[in-house]
Amino acid sequence: MIIVVDTHDDHCIRYARHMPGAVRARIVQGPMKGRSAARNFGASQGTASWIAFLDGDMLVERDWLIRLCGDPDVRPALRRGKIVELIATPTVATLCRGGRGFPALDPGRLAREGFDPSGYRTMRSLLETAVECRELSGDEDMPAWLASSGANFAIPRAVWSQLGGQDEQFGRRWGCEDLEFSHRCLRAGVAIDYVRAAPAYHLSHPQPSRWSDHRASLALFAELSGDPDVLLLERLLGPNGSIAAYKAGRSGMID
Repeated sequence: MIIVVDTHDDHCIRYARHMPGAVRARIVQGPMKGRSAARNFGASQGTASWIAFLDGDMLVERDWLIRLCGDPDVRPALRRGKIVELIATPTVATLCRGGRGFPALDPGRLAREGFDPSGYRTMRSLLETAVECRELSGDEDMPAWLASSGANFAIPRAVWSQLGGQDEQFGRRWGCEDLEFSHRCLRAGVAIDYVRAAPAYHLSHPQPSRWSDHRASLALFAELSGDPDVLLLERLLGPNGSIAAYKAGRSGMID
């Protein structure tokens, strides 16, 4: 396990250093240039034939990695695990005390046993709803590249290297670097497998610059991809987004 600490806040390092000895983890300082750069750097530090990525605000069950990667001889696809939102998340300072709809977290127990989602209030994000519309219901109005999340995915190292990793031009802004990567995967003929059986649970938290970051990242994604369909993401992921608005926009483009 490689833990990329991409912040000046040392609580991440403190928790990582107190992981049980059975968990073999190497802690490295990230380049402080955003999620894409952190993932690229972390990937460069390993040698395994598959690379699995998990964001620092995600919790997983003990067998998450086995479920996500499965048989090492499966087809060379981007394997994207399900994302579940924990909506009653307390502040970082009170995670160990918990609160209503959010049982207390014990870092030591998490490291030993993994996360048990029992008793937590959860929900499905709008993006996850769109992904499941396609992957579980067969709704092809939803493009396949939506099924990407940098927070919970695995990919063969050879494919990652072939595509050059994630684009670091997105910098420290929120959003779209993972969608742009999945868009490139599909163009290169790499399949995307949605692995519902390998969920990761997101500690939902406020993002003050969310919408301004999203618009800037979306504009860059559209420029890099040259795909006019990308700009319709504002209808899905914008502050007033909805599945119906997104599908109506796509229908208008197709017609």
